[in-house]
Amino acid sequence: MRLLWLALVSVAALGSACCSSAPRFPGTLEAGRPVQAQAAADAIESYNAHIEQLDRLWARATVAVFQQDERGRTQRDQGEGFVQLVRPSMVSLSVGKYVDRMYFELGSNEGWYWWIDVLDRADSFALLGRHELATPELADRFGVPVHPLDLPILLGIEPAPAVAEVRRVSGGRLVLSWPSRWGGQARVALDQLSQPVRVELWTSDGDLAAASVIEQHQGVTVRGTGERPRIGGRFEIDLPRIETQVVVHMTSPESSERRPGTAPFDLEGQLRRYRIPEDRIRLLDRPEDVERLLTGTVQ
Repeated sequence: MRLLWLALVSVAALGSACCSSAPRFPGTLEAGRPVQAQAAADAIESYNAHIEQLDRLWARATVAVFQQDERGRTQRDQGEGFVQLVRPSMVSLSVGKYVDRMYFELGSNEGWYWWIDVLDRADSFALLGRHELATPELADRFGVPVHPLDLPILLGIEPAPAVAEVRRVSGGRLVLSWPSRWGGQARVALDQLSQPVRVELWTSDGDLAAASVIEQHQGVTVRGTGERPRIGGRFEIDLPRIETQVVVHMTSPESSERRPGTAPFDLEGQLRRYRIPEDRIRLLDRPEDVERLLTGTVQ
């Protein structure tokens, strides 16, 4: 069940009219040729310099979902919310109407990842999973075809490890690659300023799990330092295995002790905040319970 993205689509009528154009996805990154060791080290250092200060990130977000209808026409739907991140494992994407209230929340902390659905308050529920038990099959069922902790890579805000491989492709562009979770590979293409412009996440079987085109780079306000590291402002995310494209606009990004706070990553606190009944909480590690919950056979 493509729970996450189907739920995002269902928020369409609650959001404002979408201002995003249909996403465009070029062919996958070519293999290229390895660069010399010093050039590789310089490329990794330059890329990481953009984001090494961003161990904390808060931003407003507009999330637009594009899918094909039964007639082959592109349908476009939108919600609004927030992106919040505290590395290495705390991630929160909330979607709804941020001037009013949230309807969905995708989150993770050191031990857990979760999906909370409160669109229908009378039928709210939460799905929880443990990172150490996460598998490609469970993540796919969750609607995210990559490991939950690999999601920041798609936004170009995950530092590259020192062991990353660096190759030069046609046009002189550099591509960083390193192992991702579940035996896959992350590939990040850089522009002349060492900013990420395309990211690909590949499975251990050599299939493309997700890709993103990153544009409209912007400065992030880092409170108390005066620094302005740069991240993307527009992300076109392709999820080919579920035939869905998502466009995320991030605005007003900042990094401070105040934002993000601790609340978005407190799983128990979020379950209380959204008033999720105990009998409407299910573990993704037990998919039979999830199926009964989503089909309404568990009350």
